[in-house]
Amino acid sequence: MSQKLISIIIPVYNNEKYLKKCIQSIINQTYKKIEIILINDGSTDDSLEICNAFYKNDSRIKVIDQINGGLSAARNTGINNATGEFFMFVDGDDFVSENFCEAAISNQRKLNSDIVIFNYKNIYQDKVESYSQNVSEGIVPKDKAMELIINDSHAWNKLYKANLFKGIRYPVGRNYEDILTTYKLIDKSKKISYVNKSTYYYVHREKIGISASRSSKNVEDLFFANVKRFNFYKSKYPNAASKAEKSLISFAFIFLVYRDQKTDSNLVDIAKKILKNRKLIKKLDIKHRIAIYMYQCLPKIIFYKIIKK
Repeated sequence: MSQKLISIIIPVYNNEKYLKKCIQSIINQTYKKIEIILINDGSTDDSLEICNAFYKNDSRIKVIDQINGGLSAARNTGINNATGEFFMFVDGDDFVSENFCEAAISNQRKLNSDIVIFNYKNIYQDKVESYSQNVSEGIVPKDKAMELIINDSHAWNKLYKANLFKGIRYPVGRNYEDILTTYKLIDKSKKISYVNKSTYYYVHREKIGISASRSSKNVEDLFFANVKRFNFYKSKYPNAASKAEKSLISFAFIFLVYRDQKTDSNLVDIAKKILKNRKLIKKLDIKHRIAIYMYQCLPKIIFYKIIKK
């Protein structure tokens, strides 16, 4: 059976400390029929020089240099320039095991799936934690897959048939772009499979990155993404919508606490409406329920003094 080409798309932005390990881990894949697309998204460090050095020594590598546009813009550039029948994504500060491609494509070939989901490991400064789903290896029903991605919308622990991206791109200008995109790809798929292997290593950079920040922009984008996905679930996947309610109310609360004066007023109204739903609030643990009740009942100046201690 002839091998299918996998395009591995790697957005790069000021990753010089991690980039060599990232690229080398992909070059070392046991599955050899790959193209490696490095998109330098306006880095101000030596990331582009590192990309070009690898490019000179491996004909499978393409380097694209562009003005900074953010993660979504970089991924979209990679998609637009990829020629593989399958896509995989890797972030420039992460790395993968040598069977990253092999494990996924073997599962895909066996089950003829459009998307393969697999496990990963979280790499912290002082520990390593494995992340896996409570699901059997093999075919995953679409409605179950929608439930799985409530807490795992990452682009990078999945293999995709390239044709799924026809008409779908990551939203430029929005953080949490995976939440806004992965459910669309799952919905478009005919068959989704799961392989119980941890082949991706997600490196947590201390005090760096979107997930470490509670800026008004980030909390707005996080809430916006969850609202969009939840509304889609309600229309087509009611079981997934029911599972997503708990996280939706938590994000509504965080959004209202950390928003600023420039926040979208329509989103504010949606969040306030959600927090009035006592049935939803009861799904939260006692700590979060108390925090929400304090927010609703205390004068805001007193509430903010308490939570910022």
